[in-house]
Amino acid sequence: MRKWDCDTGLLVGEPWESEAGAIYALALSPDGKTISCGRDNGSVEMWNTDGEMSEDIWTGHSSWVRALSWPPSGGYIASGSSDGTILIRKAGIGKVEPEIGPIKTQQGGVDSLAYSHSGDRIASGGYNETICIWNSHTGELLVGSIKDLEAMSVTSVVWSLDDSKFYSASDKFARVFDSTSGTQLHRLEHDERLYSLALSSKNDVLACVGYHGVAQLWDTEFHKPLGQPFHQQDGTMLRCVSFSPDGQYLAYGGKTKISLWMVKDIAPELPCPPPSCLEVDAINTFIEEGHDNVYDDFFRVKRLSSESSKISILDEASTHAQPRPTPKHKFEGHRDDICSFIFLHDNVHIVSGSVDGTMRKWNCDTGLVVGRPWESGEGSIYALALSPDGKTISCGRYNGSVEMWNTDGEMSTDIWTGHSSWVWALSWSPSGGYIASGSYDGTILIRNAGNGKVEPKVGPIKTQQGGVVSLAYSHSGNRIASGGYNGTICIWNSNTGELLVGAIEDLGPWVTSVVWSLDDGKLYSASDKFARVFDSTSGTELHRFEHDRNLISVALSPKHNVLACVGYGGVAQLWDTETHKPQGQPFHQEDCVLILRCVAFSQHGQYLAYSGEHNEVTLWMVKDIAPELLSPSPSCLEVDATTPTKGHEITEEGRDNVYDGFFGSSEPSHPFTYGSSHPSHRPHPFSLRRLWNILIPSRHGPPAESIPLQPRIKRSFFARHTGPQPVTVSAARPKKLYWTAPRRVLPEDQSAEKENGNTDAETGQSSSAAAQSSSAAAPSSMPQEPQLLQTQPSTRPTQEDRYDYGCWGNFLHAACCIPDRPRT
Repeated sequence: MRKWDCDTGLLVGEPWESEAGAIYALALSPDGKTISCGRDNGSVEMWNTDGEMSEDIWTGHSSWVRALSWPPSGGYIASGSSDGTILIRKAGIGKVEPEIGPIKTQQGGVDSLAYSHSGDRIASGGYNETICIWNSHTGELLVGSIKDLEAMSVTSVVWSLDDSKFYSASDKFARVFDSTSGTQLHRLEHDERLYSLALSSKNDVLACVGYHGVAQLWDTEFHKPLGQPFHQQDGTMLRCVSFSPDGQYLAYGGKTKISLWMVKDIAPELPCPPPSCLEVDAINTFIEEGHDNVYDDFFRVKRLSSESSKISILDEASTHAQPRPTPKHKFEGHRDDICSFIFLHDNVHIVSGSVDGTMRKWNCDTGLVVGRPWESGEGSIYALALSPDGKTISCGRYNGSVEMWNTDGEMSTDIWTGHSSWVWALSWSPSGGYIASGSYDGTILIRNAGNGKVEPKVGPIKTQQGGVVSLAYSHSGNRIASGGYNGTICIWNSNTGELLVGAIEDLGPWVTSVVWSLDDGKLYSASDKFARVFDSTSGTELHRFEHDRNLISVALSPKHNVLACVGYGGVAQLWDTETHKPQGQPFHQEDCVLILRCVAFSQHGQYLAYSGEHNEVTLWMVKDIAPELLSPSPSCLEVDATTPTKGHEITEEGRDNVYDGFFGSSEPSHPFTYGSSHPSHRPHPFSLRRLWNILIPSRHGPPAESIPLQPRIKRSFFARHTGPQPVTVSAARPKKLYWTAPRRVLPEDQSAEKENGNTDAETGQSSSAAAQSSSAAAPSSMPQEPQLLQTQPSTRPTQEDRYDYGCWGNFLHAACCIPDRPRT
């Protein structure tokens, strides 16, 4: 905590510290002498106004304290927590009132709290978009829950001066309700989502602030805006607003600064303040080491000097800029936070999902959006997940639904319901047969990917985690890890729903990201300032990577022992998971006050991207961030096609779903199995060989016979490309195959059996004829197992066997590193 002088704009004394963690709520006692402070560890501290803390620290909540409120009498303090409970305590001793006990709100977490002016009621705003009014003496529910407020959370509640109405902030509306019936009376609309409200004690004026710096005053009687919007030019999110007790001054805070305003300058039509009020000069900026983040009721002005004052901006001092890597692209176009995005398996495209309710597809080569935004009209998007075959995108919405889209932006008509609050996490099983969804309602649903039905053997998993923020299937598919709002991690049996490990506790306010190691032996998590590493069998913490700010997302590279971590304040760092040392420099943007919500690597590990509060996805090259990492092998044109990779197919150049670019060109080849969007291919060697064959035709040997192409395969809704497309290949040289589609060579009996109609187990399609001359040429001693075609030493071209291609042919042959073709 820090104390500021409103006359000078300077810090008073040293920061107030207790080393108990992040602060999310402050409240001033009615007599103005005591400040209550809510921490991320669930504790409540008591401070005087000179920065001296009481020795008594109140506990009782299992997760962070998000809201505090004093009754007018000052005899009690109410605290609301992410664990979903309200505790009402005696202000002098901190004991919970036994007649009330913990109020279990069933709101998924309490995000806002306010005593009525009469002191007999408490209003609470919940994570599940509801408002409840409680009897403060008995804990009885009086009104509510008021539902369908169309937001991820009700972040602010305020009572009218006569207690007949109360105001709330959730989506783009400041809503007005009758406090007795809960009926909505009116709503005040804004351009962006709101975060905080405050009511002036001297005028019928409501102040509203929120995302993108929205800040507006309203006349509560006539429901009309007062004055002009008074936000700053940087447009960052504002988290809290408050009037001074005399109603003459107003302040708001957000990222790392507090801005102080005179109400008469914002709304000159309001009655003029008395002569003793401070004169206002032009806005001046006062630089001082500041907070990481200004969250809640940070400011109550008790006295105003008669000396001249200025509108003060208390800002964090800028640090000396260090050389940073430059991102490859910034994908801009969304109108709100991007909570999730995915790399498609072609390694050229990204699909992002935003709180603005849309998905967008981006081209990583050009940095441009592909087509129009994908919309369904169902509201904010908080989770995306790509199926293992790369064809289907699952989308989790704020209304608890899950949608299924293909990679061209076409949505299935089946929308899956079942959650009572927003879906924050999605994960596919490695087989692609199931989808797990985690919600603010605290449950995990495991559904059949084909029809969306919840598996009856598992049923809804009631996690007791206060809400599921993160979710991940293990690579083996038999376990699911979940991160909770109450700062815990649990590992479940994905086939039965049985709890295997956990709950692993005391991990900070909430666990926003969980990732399995490639061998499933370890589990990585993001919660507070640490990326933690756990043994996935015992739950033992093995290591932790410390950062300057709280983390939100972690990702593991599929190609290196590298962990990427992003979070609050723009923190972005790579770590070596073996040596536990940082890799390269932090790679955040210059505007490092932003919150980064999601990070991911491309399939081949060469690219990394993050997204968040800045409404954009930023794409980086990993080698630019950490040059010490070994660069992936370049696509050299000197390719030995005589020893083909198992399962590697070369597809027809005119096939469907063609994705070329920097991701695919250097990616190692993989078989086309469930889990890849299309067969990997090397475009450069194939294309150059075709050009070579056209420009410099073979001078030797008979014309090549051809294997006829198979009929075109039908497409399904989600399958633009359902399998490898056959090509015409030469079968004229059985022992010297160069630059043809690599394929298995079987013994004669097995080859014949294949030709008689057996189905290829990998693709599910009828196999085409094998290279019969190769199988015929196989020696009788060949084992009766399928063998990869290999070139014998005697078939390698010697210096004497090489072609003379002529002047230009020899030049192209040398310049392009194309292997020699032997004579026949």
